[in-house]
Amino acid sequence: MIIASDPAVIAELCGARALRKLSLRQIAPTVALGALPPEETLRLLRRSGHAPVAVSSDGTIKAESAPRRRLPVEAADRHDDAAAATAILQGGKTSTTDEALAMAAVTGEVIVIV
Repeated sequence: MIIASDPAVIAELCGARALRKLSLRQIAPTVALGALPPEETLRLLRRSGHAPVAVSSDGTIKAESAPRRRLPVEAADRHDDAAAATAILQGGKTSTTDEALAMAAVTGEVIVIV
């Protein structure tokens, strides 16, 4: 069951081509019934750009945790950065962006590269 405070939202959802799989039918101005389980209904509504929330039978909003995705992290070679920063601190000039970033990492100074 989908409930919305605005009847136009229910009419829009029932007529949306992207949501045909839900087989929505409007049974009241602000209520529609669908053929799929709640989890699948939520997934399809979100995929089509809506922001639905699940509500339990007692009317409380069900808390959902977002799936976490972690990107692989490459180990940084700190030895090279430290060596470059040391050379810079001993009087060398920064000639590359990498050297300037290494210097900023060691000194904590803000740098702007244009």
